[in-house]
Amino acid sequence: MTLVFTPTAEAQFDHQIAYSRARHGEMTATKTLARVETFLATLALRPRIGTRLDNNLYESSVPSTPFVILYRLEPPPPAPTAVVCVLGFFHGAQDRSDFAPDVE
Repeated sequence: MTLVFTPTAEAQFDHQIAYSRARHGEMTATKTLARVETFLATLALRPRIGTRLDNNLYESSVPSTPFVILYRLEPPPPAPTAVVCVLGFFHGAQDRSDFAPDVE
């Protein structure tokens, strides 16, 4: 299974990791990044582990981190999934209510 980030999700990810480095130090950011990478590898193998929301959107918390990932499966179920498209990468405390994943 292929896992891709939209430009928006990639920018959000970069921002969150940079903030983690600045706020908590290199060691904590490195450990957090390793946890995120491990989760992304799992997500690529088991894409339906998240909670299904509206419009074929899924949400999943990254274990042992404060992060939440919003993603879509392409093509949509029930077809076999070929791509996991990460649409958003957020801190769990962030307000995601106005996130518009289809505006790229």
